[in-house]
Amino acid sequence: MPAKKLPSTRELAEHLERQDAVLEKLDKKLEDAHVLNGGFNDLMKKVDKIEAVETGLKEVKACVDTQGVTLGEVHKAIYDKDEGLYQKVKGVIKWISTANWIIKSVVGLAATGAAGGLCKLAYDIISGHLLIHYAQ
Repeated sequence: MPAKKLPSTRELAEHLERQDAVLEKLDKKLEDAHVLNGGFNDLMKKVDKIEAVETGLKEVKACVDTQGVTLGEVHKAIYDKDEGLYQKVKGVIKWISTANWIIKSVVGLAATGAAGGLCKLAYDIISGHLLIHYAQ
């Protein structure tokens, strides 16, 4: 087996210089890489913030949907034609109006009857049909 020829010092020095140049280029690329110089961490923070905002928006949307249903129920409770508050108030106002008319009619009828009775009494006293006997 023939003996291998060992490289000379000059060849070793040139080889080491080329390797140093390659290592310097790699080092420069690693230093310039934004992903490796905190860029990836910044990116993850931004993604986390986006996820937090998305979660918040979902919660807000759920609240808005709930409020829409609640407002619909409130509207129905107020303006429903059969059982709504507005209809009930109108019914009470109509009942009060009817009761007021009945009370006025009864009071008017009673006043007319009382006035007629007083007139009849006065007529009977004046005409002598009613005799008042005083006890002695």
